[in-house]
Amino acid sequence: MVDFKNFHEGGFMSYEERRKFPRANYPCRIILFSGEEREVLSLHTENISAGGIRIILDKKMDINSSVDIEMFLEVKPIKCKGRVVWMTDIRPVKGEKSFIFDVGIEFTEITEEDKDKIQQLVEMLIK
Repeated sequence: MVDFKNFHEGGFMSYEERRKFPRANYPCRIILFSGEEREVLSLHTENISAGGIRIILDKKMDINSSVDIEMFLEVKPIKCKGRVVWMTDIRPVKGEKSFIFDVGIEFTEITEEDKDKIQQLVEMLIK
């Protein structure tokens, strides 16, 4: 049976086209707070949208785990909450011993003002 919910006039939509928010490559600095012990990870985003971020980590995170996020798009950081929605192992390059992980985080608590700031940035970057 064909699933027509992702069909449009030119054919079937790819996963990227079905996204609710457009994404842009933007390596902003973020601080991620996770776990009961409030582990702090300082890293950069791979891409960003008004709905979430994609990051590369050197540790595994549980799907659906909650995180607190500080993103530095400008002087004052955007503070919000999110949850891990997907994770993919990235094989180590030759000579490296450990995997790294490509992780998608969906924003679950973010102000409309901050969401608008991110959306404006993404629109500017993809034009």
